[in-house]
Amino acid sequence: MAIINGLRGVDVTIRIDGQTATEYADPDAAAAGDAGSCKTSSRYIECKDKAKFTVHLKVTKDYPWGHRNHSLNIGIFIDGEYAKGELCREGDTLFQPWERDVSHRTIRLRGNQPGQQDRYVAQAFEFSGIKKVDDAPDERVASEVSKAKNLGMIEVKFFRCIELGGADVAPQTSREQSTEFATKALKGKATSHMTSYSPPTPTTAPHYIKCNNLRADNGPIAIFRFIYRSKGNNRFLPLLPMISTDAKPYIEGLIAEAIIPRAPRGRSVTLVGLSEEQIRALAAEALERRSVVSGPEYPVRECEADICVQKPEPGVKQEFKQEPRGIKRECGQGETVDFTGEKDPPPRPYKVAKTIAGKEVIDLLDED
Repeated sequence: MAIINGLRGVDVTIRIDGQTATEYADPDAAAAGDAGSCKTSSRYIECKDKAKFTVHLKVTKDYPWGHRNHSLNIGIFIDGEYAKGELCREGDTLFQPWERDVSHRTIRLRGNQPGQQDRYVAQAFEFSGIKKVDDAPDERVASEVSKAKNLGMIEVKFFRCIELGGADVAPQTSREQSTEFATKALKGKATSHMTSYSPPTPTTAPHYIKCNNLRADNGPIAIFRFIYRSKGNNRFLPLLPMISTDAKPYIEGLIAEAIIPRAPRGRSVTLVGLSEEQIRALAAEALERRSVVSGPEYPVRECEADICVQKPEPGVKQEFKQEPRGIKRECGQGETVDFTGEKDPPPRPYKVAKTIAGKEVIDLLDED
């Protein structure tokens, strides 16, 4: 449940296939309620391919009504595009909380024949995997870069408004939608899914109310943002129980961008209690390791002394990596001085001789 500090009586949740989605903190976002006049909340959620979802809205009497007898104009934007709107009045919350489940958009289908009336249909929200196109022309890449910025995001914006009565407004007309995007347009992004819409089902024409948002607010008073990512695509969510809430979304991005690859067989990886600096160090180490590994699994390595030997695959030339050694300098009379700071080698054992009586004699003056 996304709740903004300082904004009482308002919360938003996402329900996937009827179940409330688990939310994870977004470390890159400003603290909820600290973004000036517009209070914000940003959370990560897990999406599932072909799963339908609903945006659940709730407003209670605890919300600070009264200023100019305003209402709440609530706009839902998915992947950067307007999907649907709702209106909440103070009277709707007097005896019980006002709640709405927004699970679809309403669009208008134009008549195919002259004089034929338009039809209204509803289309449910559902998650769909993005299909990447490698050989897209430059014109397409340029047009899709701006769209890609908002992919994988659900935004719910709350505006204070004054109602002006009924309005004769028609919903948006249907337009073609594609789940294909140019690979270059998605470069550097961990986005795996976008929202598509189910086949249309007939519905009645929606009723619209004309209202003006308060100019003094200069925009929405609150924004609830949900960033959705898939479990199978980034291999991040299986680690969630092991990782602190604040670090999860950060690690998610690293793994989604293949900065942290899958752990090699027989090696356990735990990120419990690690700081962001330590996680970055692990990511850098893993990235360096990937530069010498071509297959999905790491080959077995054998380390001896300062030389690390990697077992070559059939047909692959064997390479040796000489690690940097400490500094040693030769001094007079064959003496070697070690400046590496490493532990001194164990002393050479003393010479031991036996007398005729069988007793051991240790030579303490040995200078060889």
